[in-house]
Amino acid sequence: MAESIDRRAFLGAAGAMGVAGAMGAVASTAFAAEGGAGSSSVDADGVTTTSTLANTPADLEAKGGTYLSLAQANDLRHKLVDGVGDYVKSDGTVVPAVWNKLRTLVYSIGLGCGDAPADDDSFAFFQRLFTEDEAQAYIEMPYGVLFTAADFAETSGRDEQDCLDLCEDLATRGLLWRARRAGTAFFHQVAVVHGMFEYNWPSYYKEEGWIDDFVKSYLTPMYASQGMLTGGTPFYYAIPCDESVVGDERILVGDDYRKIIERNEYIAVAPCQCRLMAMKLHGVEEPPASGTEELKDYHTPVCGHPLETCMIFGEEAQYYIEREAARQIDKDEALSILQRSVDEGMILQSCFTKGSEIICSCHGDCCGILSGYLAAGVDACASANSYPNNSHYNLVYDKDACVQCGACVDRCPMGAISMDDTNHPVVNALCMRCGQCGMVCPASARKLVAKDPSEILELPADLLDDYNLNAEFRFDHGMVH
Repeated sequence: MAESIDRRAFLGAAGAMGVAGAMGAVASTAFAAEGGAGSSSVDADGVTTTSTLANTPADLEAKGGTYLSLAQANDLRHKLVDGVGDYVKSDGTVVPAVWNKLRTLVYSIGLGCGDAPADDDSFAFFQRLFTEDEAQAYIEMPYGVLFTAADFAETSGRDEQDCLDLCEDLATRGLLWRARRAGTAFFHQVAVVHGMFEYNWPSYYKEEGWIDDFVKSYLTPMYASQGMLTGGTPFYYAIPCDESVVGDERILVGDDYRKIIERNEYIAVAPCQCRLMAMKLHGVEEPPASGTEELKDYHTPVCGHPLETCMIFGEEAQYYIEREAARQIDKDEALSILQRSVDEGMILQSCFTKGSEIICSCHGDCCGILSGYLAAGVDACASANSYPNNSHYNLVYDKDACVQCGACVDRCPMGAISMDDTNHPVVNALCMRCGQCGMVCPASARKLVAKDPSEILELPADLLDDYNLNAEFRFDHGMVH
């Protein structure tokens, strides 16, 4: 990555621009996108359906293979990791092979770092988080699966108790995921996002240079390569913000945040990692401590949105709670927090899984995901291989009912709506189909309608399966380096 991108330039404009301004500074101007742009159609009654769907499941399959199996991806992953050696920086400094192998491995998990190859800044983040011995152990662990200490011992030849002690330590530090089932600890390796970055949010302010190392080793190349758009499926996807904006009065069961809350015994909330990072980058003083009453109502000065909004469910919540990285809440408080997010005009995004382990409250001016889309631009998002799967709904606009008030333009968290020369709202491909425009439409002229089932990709079961889905796609399309 070019060293000419200095820290001040990366921060972008202070204030409302937030993370979006920062991302724009590193966005690549060139993007080799696949697929076609979205479209609009008008039915016999004059109702316009706007769709940004560029790739159906059949479209993806027609592109040739689409996904490898996990076994095939792991075979390629092992060959890739085994095949890299020392890295020589431009100034002649030699980075030992173990760091190059660790970087290669982690960037093959999930969305990795887009298709960005290693550069001089690739290693600082990992050298901060791991010792050299821990890095070596990490690359000896089973790939892409839940494993026990006994499994790790078998694959590595290490002592089982040593394996357990190491895994417990790494899990406590947010570098391995952990679940405890029937008295046995299970682990799996994690991506940088969702993973090492989110699990380590308490370090953003406590460890000087933590965010700087993350930015130069991961965030800058990730956004320069527009990696959020190239993984076949999105990192997160938007769910309807309210039942009232769904035209057929039916939210798909997996997309209903009220039902997600209802079915989970363990629920936790943490500060939004994107907004916390933006605060740190903009030099804003550390917010109130986690778990305090002050934090519950704290809004970030960078964008004006609430900070404590990251909702976590199930075993994922247990993991956060165990590590004191989130506070446990009841179902009523969870509903209240998400309702506040809706009222403040934010997009509700669920991780791309059936388990819905995470629901984030996002806005284009402060979300690392959404600001990446904004930095990439309308054309790139319209033709990307993952962006069309950001929602299970189409936006239907009733032009005859519209009173041309422009409220939807002001409300859209992505700035995706503008008024045309006849003073009617038009939507571009940045639309996430979140439903916020429908929340403020006085004529109910804007509704979300579920797509045909043939247009909806089946969700992976959980975050580990989602990691594997993205990795299998990226390996099959030559995106892992």
